[in-house]
This record gives sequence, structure tokens and C-alpha cells, in this order.
Amino acid sequence: MRSLIPKTALALLLLSVFAAVFPKTLDQTPKLSVLCSNNLRSCKALAERYEKQTGIKANIFRLPTSAALAKLEHGSRIPEFDVWIGGPAEAYVTAADKGLLVPHGLTSHTIPKKFQDPYWIGTYGGILAFCSSSAVRAPQNWNDLTDRRYRRKIILPSPLSSGTAGTMVSALGNRFPDGQFVSYFRRLHKNTAKYIFSGTHLAQLIENGRADVAVTFAPYCQSRNAKTNPGGPTLRTTYPADGTAYEIGAAALLKGGKEKMGRDFLRFVISDGAQDLVSSIERQNPTSVKLPQNLASKLDSLQVPILVRKPNISVERREYFVKKFADAVYAPAPGAVLLQTAAVSVPAALAATILGAILGLGARFAKYRRTVGILLCLPLSVPSAAWATALFHVFPGLTPYSDSLLRLTLTVSSVPIALLVHLLCFSQVSDTQIVAFAGLGHSPKETFRTLFLPRFAPAFPLSLSACLIWAAADSSANSAFGSAAARIANIIFSPLPGSLGVTRTVLLCVIAAIGIYAVGINRVFPHITTEIALSPHRSGTGSYFSALRRALSVFCAAWILCLFLLYLIALANLASDLHTEIARELIRRLFHSLTVAVSVAPVSVLLGFALAVKRLRHRKTVNALFVAVLLIGFTFGGPIFSNLYYYRHESAFIPTFLRYLGADWAVRGILGVCFAYLLLTLPLSYFGCLFFRRGVRTYTAVTENLGAPRLRVFFLAVHEMRAPLLAVSSMIGAIIVTQTAPGISLQPAQWQLIAPTVVSFADSGMDCAVLFAGCLSAGCAQFILGIGIMAVNSVFLRKLHGYRTE
Repeated sequence: MRSLIPKTALALLLLSVFAAVFPKTLDQTPKLSVLCSNNLRSCKALAERYEKQTGIKANIFRLPTSAALAKLEHGSRIPEFDVWIGGPAEAYVTAADKGLLVPHGLTSHTIPKKFQDPYWIGTYGGILAFCSSSAVRAPQNWNDLTDRRYRRKIILPSPLSSGTAGTMVSALGNRFPDGQFVSYFRRLHKNTAKYIFSGTHLAQLIENGRADVAVTFAPYCQSRNAKTNPGGPTLRTTYPADGTAYEIGAAALLKGGKEKMGRDFLRFVISDGAQDLVSSIERQNPTSVKLPQNLASKLDSLQVPILVRKPNISVERREYFVKKFADAVYAPAPGAVLLQTAAVSVPAALAATILGAILGLGARFAKYRRTVGILLCLPLSVPSAAWATALFHVFPGLTPYSDSLLRLTLTVSSVPIALLVHLLCFSQVSDTQIVAFAGLGHSPKETFRTLFLPRFAPAFPLSLSACLIWAAADSSANSAFGSAAARIANIIFSPLPGSLGVTRTVLLCVIAAIGIYAVGINRVFPHITTEIALSPHRSGTGSYFSALRRALSVFCAAWILCLFLLYLIALANLASDLHTEIARELIRRLFHSLTVAVSVAPVSVLLGFALAVKRLRHRKTVNALFVAVLLIGFTFGGPIFSNLYYYRHESAFIPTFLRYLGADWAVRGILGVCFAYLLLTLPLSYFGCLFFRRGVRTYTAVTENLGAPRLRVFFLAVHEMRAPLLAVSSMIGAIIVTQTAPGISLQPAQWQLIAPTVVSFADSGMDCAVLFAGCLSAGCAQFILGIGIMAVNSVFLRKLHGYRTE
């Protein structure tokens, strides 16, 4: 009866995934794929209104303007999108020059000619302004932003990804002579707390208390006041007295898309009714002169100089100044990037290693060690951006975007890595050895000193190196809560211009060097990767170490309880902010992640098991190679794959099949995501199967001696070890659901995963959605791991029953 429980749970999980996915594949409703660089609410409102009028569904995918342009330029040869709406017109001019757009062929007599072009047409506008909290003195000009009173209290849109930032950089390039531009931006950089991926949510971040001043388009600040502060404004909009710029929010048809359907949607978007709808949502200035508060009249009544007027002229200068910012201000040298990364990741890795050693001992001496070990790994099943959000809301003394918050977050998320390494070493001391030492009259202290202390020597440096890589390359908390300082994760995960490609290459080489260091540890201490016989728990060892066991149990229980309370308190404080639509979208993306996990985990485990049971001549070398891939893969796997895909046309040696890793294939990139996760989980599957290899070695030897074919022997071994393999599959599936990096750069537009979604929500200040997504991923991961625990426990119970029978 017990053995039916994991099978039933697994069947229910598979059924829920396929029930959620298959109806979508059978839906034959006409669909339009829309790339949105405006705020998401406006784009969805347009899509809903259009569907009501025509019956055609418009699927919305949101990306900041510069990131959207990079995706269009380096992405699919089979287009993912039909229409692009929102974002400054300069990006559309660049896209047209690169052959990414087709002429729209539309005419509008209500939109001035200066707001349209044969390839794009303006639908809304906004004027660049300062958005500040009413609790501080509002800046009046650009030089005020460099005042010491705003030290680490300013947030800016990132020039590496945001169209808003591109407009800002263009304005500053015209405001300051070429020689003063870099000097000014360096002073502004010192006051900047964070560069935000998208420029549409900065007002929300100011309102949430993450900073005091932001540079954004005025409508975003004004609409936030009107919606959330009807009793009185808490945000103030100020136009810089020494000059500003404005955006023309454009729309265009993308090359290779559904041209007829896309033109019809574009005709709807530029209509007065659609422009009025967008204006009512975000107070953006419509381009139609028939509508009130239109962009032309707003510019005419503005009392400050306009520094940039024509999109066609400003494109080249905009790209020039963005590159100058990237090279001279943001990441001037790889050495500086590494130092800024080490300042956060080294203390976090050291603290995580110490905590992991203590918790690893606690899990080793626990009565239900597998269950306790899974509970202690809880932080790994929650994206680190969710932990940062919880810490920020529970402890008011933690400053947002500060190094202290980031260190604490990375410590919490890295502890399970250290715990697993130490538990791996401590578990090599069997209960039989402890009983033997006790029978010889050794005291618990002598036994601990003889059997366990020597295990710290190899475990500590390997654990430290693993935690260091994990913390340095964390793509969740670093992206959402890291400061304005350029760190490895920010460099790797940004669409970088110009010579920063060299910096990216150098940083990848440094990470490879750290991986080689970890491999060196593995070769010096080869017993770390030897086989471990997972024998049934023997009674008597707990009472022998009773004092130590009680102390460690209290510490482990306190750690787990603190994490639960921390998360629940933060979620309870923000529960009222969760919208039903967002919750529904997160659940849909969770099912996408589950589909990838169910597809990849069994294949990964079978391949890992085949390598584990095969007689390899250079087993230690293979182990060392897989250690390096394991440490580097889950943090940098996605960027490495995406770089190979995006820049395949620049390197003749890259195999042709790599183009199928993106959206070039018929399944629109799902294959690429699955393939990336498969390669990156293979080392974990291999090491997981090594632990069970001893139990199947005799069985395979006997069947081979009887003359059975090798393939039959392999599948007989799989059947014999089905419960342990199910446990390893559960672990792999849980990691796929919760880890961000492999999917963040390859996921297709219409197949978004839940872990990368957490990063974008945290960056936008949608804190409740971040915590809810963390609960979803953690609950799903714990459920999957529970299936594995039940499977392994059923095997051990049968073995224990066999021992008692004998």
C-alpha cells in the first residue's frame, strides 16, 4: 500500500500538467503575437478591447525597448511576433534601418507628420521628468541629482535595456558637452541606488519606499498618484529647468509576421478610441490632435527647453552615449566588476558555508534524516528575489538595493548548497562505524573527533567555492535587489553594447577558472565523490550522541521555523495587493515550468544512470569534469547557450544545430529550453545515481554473465532501482522548476517559466506577486521532492523488513 502513494502522487502531477497544457495546444482561435514595450496594463487593455471588437486574440509579451530590439535583432529567423507597440520611436528607427520592420501603409490625418514615419507611427507620448517622494526636496535641474542629499536614493532606468533611459541619455548628451558627459554621469552614478531593467515601473518603486527620486516619463508618475493616492499626492512630478526630452511611443509591423492581421491591429491602436483608452489608464499623452492633453499641445505649453526633438537625428547620438555610459561609467574594467562582486559574494559564501556545516551535522544525526534534509533545503526551492523581498518587508532597517540586504539574501539562498556538500561528506560515516567505535569503549567526543572532524577538511573548501560561484552568479536577487554597482550577474544577463562583449568574455573565463579550482579540490580529495551506501537507519547512534543531537535538532528546527515565519509574515502583510489576473498568470507559468521538468527530468536521470553504471576507465576525471559543469552550469548555463545562439552568425565554428536552441524551431524555443536544462542537470543526475550504483552492481554483473544483451541489462537495472531513480528525478524536477538561469535567456515569448518571472516582478516592485510566485514554486518543488522521499522510504522500509526477517 505504501508503494502506491508515490505512484499515485506522480500520476496526479502528470495529469495536472497535461490537463493544463493540452487544451491550449488544441485551441484554434486566431491569434496575434504582440511585443509590448509600453506598460503591461495598457497593452493588455488594448488586446482585450481588440478581441471584443474582432474576436481575434492578441497575446502580449512585455519587454523593455532596448531589450526588445536586441531580441528582434539577434533572435529568431522564424518570427515570434507580428506587431511591436510602445517604446520610444528612436528604437523603431534603428529597427527599420536593420530591416526588422515593414511599411505599415496606414494614413492618419489626426496624427501630426512629425509623429509618424513610413515604418512606424506614434500612438502616445510622454515628457521626461523627475518623479520624487513628497517626503524629500524635489530636484529642480539635472545638476541637483548629483547633490549629496540624494546619495544612494536615486533609481534610474538602465541604459542597457530601457528605452526611457535611452531618451534620458540623449537629453544629457545634448545638455552637457562631450567631455562633461562622462564626468556628470560618474557623479550621478554615485547617487544611484539601482538601474532598473524597465523604465515604466519606477514610480511604483518610489511609492513602495525603495528610493526617493527617479527619472521617468511624467505620465507614469502622475497616473500612480491618481490611482493609489486619491486623498493626496505622495509623488511629485518636476520637469528639469535646464531642459528635457520626450518620447513618441511608436507602433510598427514586424517583418515576417502576420502582415494583414497585424495591420488591422495597428489600425485599431492608432484610432482615437484606442488612444483615449491608453490615456485613461496611464495618463499618457495621445498623439491624435483631436484628443485632450495630446502630445503636441503638451509640448507647446511646456515651460522648459526641449533638448531632443527629432527621432531620426537622435538615434546615432543616442547609441553613442549609451555605449559611452557602458564603457566609462557602468563597467569600466573586468577587475572592478570582480571586486564589486567579491565584496558581496565572499562574505555571503563564508557565512553560508559555516551555517551549512552546522545544519549538515544536524541532518546527519536526525532520526528522519532525508525528510529533515529536504526541509533544510527549503531556501533552494524559493527564488532568491522572493527571499530578498521578504527580508526587506520584515526588517525595516534593511535598506533596499544595499549590499547588506543582498549579502543576507545570498547567504540564505546559498546555505542549502553548503549543507548538501557537508551532508555528502558526513554521510560517508556509516552508523555501523559509529556502533563499532561505541562498542570499543570510545566516548562520543573521541568518536566525533576521529570520524567526523576529518570530513570538514575536504568539505569546507569545496562548499566555500560552490557557494561563492552560486552567490556571484545569482541571477534572481542580484538582478532585482542588487545595487547600481556592476556585478557579474548584471553583466552576463544584460543586452550589452559595444566593447562590453570583451568584458563578458573575460568574466566567463574567470568563472571557468573558479570551476577549475573546484575541480582541483575534487582531485585532491577524491573521496568526496566516492560511492555512498544509503543503508537503513540503525537505532542506538542517536542515544550515543544524545547531547549533540539535541543541540543540533534545536538549531535546525529554529532555522526552519525562522524561514517559515519570515516568509509568512511578509506574505500576510502584502496579501491584499495580489490581483486575480496576476495569480492566474503565475499559475499558468508554473505549469509551463512543470511541463519542462516532467519532460527533462526522466531523460536526464536515465542518461546519468547509464554513465554511473558504465565501467569508465577514467572515473575520477569524469567526476572532476561534472563537478565543474555542475557548479558553473546552473548559474551561467542560460547566458552561455544564449550567447552561442544570438551570435551564431559571427562565429563560423558554431554548429548549425545551435540555431534550434532559440525560437527557430517549430515548437518556438521549447526545445531549446529543454535542451539547456537537460545538459545542465545531467551532472546532478550522474552524481545522484552514483550513490545507488553499489546496490545494482552485483545485479548487472549476474545478468551480464547470463548472456543478456547490454540494453536489456540496463533496463532491468532501471527497473530494479526504480525507487531511487524516482527520487533523483524528483530532485531534478524540483530544481528545474525553481532555478532561473538556464531559462532566462532562451524561453520563448509564449512559453514563459515561473522562476524568470519572479525576477521581472521584483524589478518592477510587484512584491506581493513575487512572494506568491515564491510560494507556488516552493510548494510545487516540495511536493515533487515529497514523491521522491516516499519512494526511497518505501524501499528502505522493505529492506528493514528483510533485515528483521533474517
